[in-house]
Amino acid sequence: MDPQSLIRNVPDFPIPGIIFKDFGPVFANGEAVKILVQKLKEKITVKPTKIILLEARGYLLGSILAHELGCGFVLVRKPGKLPGETFSTNFDLEYKKGEGFEMQKGLLTPDDIVIIHDDVLATGGTAKAAIDLVLMAGVKPENISLCFLSEMEELKGSDKLKGYDHFSLYQV
Repeated sequence: MDPQSLIRNVPDFPIPGIIFKDFGPVFANGEAVKILVQKLKEKITVKPTKIILLEARGYLLGSILAHELGCGFVLVRKPGKLPGETFSTNFDLEYKKGEGFEMQKGLLTPDDIVIIHDDVLATGGTAKAAIDLVLMAGVKPENISLCFLSEMEELKGSDKLKGYDHFSLYQV
């Protein structure tokens, strides 16, 4: 079974002109989930202390991946969703400007080795915002890597991640 074959293209969502990559059918298939987690584990070359999960679809496999790797995870959410003090940053999406992310303070240390996980690398805006939050928390740049299920190469999101180890399982 190839999980990539389950990814649906949804035209004009969330706005006209955008082709949304719908992973719903992938996540609904238990065999596909197992395969994806195994493929992610095989490609990871570091021993992370934390996985950074990006709202919302990064939570789905990222928490399973953290469990499989025996490490903790930290949530990155939209503004106002996390209690206590937070780090915050803004970014632009392919189809929307001025989005924001927050991450709780005190969950990362300078000695942490982190993997930032999300489902899709598109323009790189959300991934770069997550890097910024992790750096604000004091994690050393050389201890930050990223993994994605898929990458939309034509949007050149990898250009924003230069200097950071990263990979995507699929090109869509």
